[in-house]
Amino acid sequence: MLGFRCWVLGNLAKPGVQNPKLYLTFSYSYKLLHLAVTNKSASNLETTSLIYQKLEAFIKKYYTNELIKGIIFFIGLGLIYLLFTLFVEYFLWLKPTGRTILFWTFIAVELFLVIRFILFPISKLFKIRKGIDYTQASEIIGNHFTEVSDKLTNFLQLSNDNNKSELLLASIEQKANSLQPIPFSNAVNFNKNRKYLPLAIIPILFFAFFYISGNSKMISQSLDRVVHFKQHYLPPAPFQFVVLNKNLQTEQGNDYILQVKSEGKIIPESAMIFLNDESYSMESVSPGVFQYRFEKPVKDVAFHVEANEISSVDYTLSVVAVPTIANFEMVLNFPSYLKRKSEIVKGTGNAIVPEGTRVTWKVAALATKNVEWSDLKSVVAFSVDENNFSLSKSIVQNTDYQILTSNSKVKHYEKLNYQISVVKDQFPTISVNNAPDSLKIDKSVVIGQVTDDWLVETTNRLLPEE
Repeated sequence: MLGFRCWVLGNLAKPGVQNPKLYLTFSYSYKLLHLAVTNKSASNLETTSLIYQKLEAFIKKYYTNELIKGIIFFIGLGLIYLLFTLFVEYFLWLKPTGRTILFWTFIAVELFLVIRFILFPISKLFKIRKGIDYTQASEIIGNHFTEVSDKLTNFLQLSNDNNKSELLLASIEQKANSLQPIPFSNAVNFNKNRKYLPLAIIPILFFAFFYISGNSKMISQSLDRVVHFKQHYLPPAPFQFVVLNKNLQTEQGNDYILQVKSEGKIIPESAMIFLNDESYSMESVSPGVFQYRFEKPVKDVAFHVEANEISSVDYTLSVVAVPTIANFEMVLNFPSYLKRKSEIVKGTGNAIVPEGTRVTWKVAALATKNVEWSDLKSVVAFSVDENNFSLSKSIVQNTDYQILTSNSKVKHYEKLNYQISVVKDQFPTISVNNAPDSLKIDKSVVIGQVTDDWLVETTNRLLPEE
């Protein structure tokens, strides 16, 4: 057998492998020539590259874990400091200067938490900023896998050695092969972040408790004052006034009794009501309860209540304009056969009329949208022309009726009851008698009388033919 070996240098460098040697082996045996090309550094190069890839995967998982932990810390610490800020304002009622400092301190703290726990891990995860190197990563991995601590460190040291001898390359390959089965990423355990979860959950439950228990105003009002730090706010008074009336609305021309009650730590002995620029004493009904009578208001009234130099908010008593009849009259148009002139009845809807009289009701009203005529069987609306309403009907029988007025806020405010009595038209009567003998009339004389309930217009004489 005849054989020879030669080697040449090639540019096959990868991390940790420099100047790999390419061996060409030729052998001749039994008249057969075998040409084999072997690369003793190829497997070494591949194994070394795999170790570095595993280190990169570990570093990525390491900063992902840091980001998860940072989010928990940011939520927990951020909410805790928010609660601290709100409680400081809730109990101290700071002036604008103090609230300005409180607001901007809160903003600074929250920015610091964002940068420290969110932006730092993200920048290192995406290699925007420099993170841990392979040596630091090996120390972290070595703390988790004690059996590889020295091996991984030696591997990195040997890989960084520029003088690569065959013995050095063999040592690198040996250590790489021993490290290859080790799952570096297992040195980072996401589940360990569970111990930090109470830091975020407890403040969230604290906020939920305030809202569920109905004390959300403690949070919302303090937050509003901190956000609007330039505005002036007054601390709560030892008591406040509460209006006991269901609604502050009355009809025009009616008296209205206002009742208020003081609620708080102190009960005032007296109270004043302020109407425009005038003040009046309120009547004390019981301890802490006061009332005042508005006498027939005709328009909206603004007022507030004061006691012990503590004032209520401004209120307005709304006065609803009610339908008001300014003028009412009836025009009576009698049947033509009566030859009577029309008559006008003012101020009342009662009348006695002949059968068949046509009655026209005319109403002038204020703050009125509808005027209706009702006889309890039917309802007829008046025709309208601005503030004037009218309706005409022929009356043939006794009629009891109502005049109803309404507007957009009050329906059938006025119900005026009236009655029209009808005099039925009677037939004319004729009575005929002979003239009494006491008249001593030579001829036969007939005396007659024609009567009617209204008017006898004509009489006709009928004589027999001779």
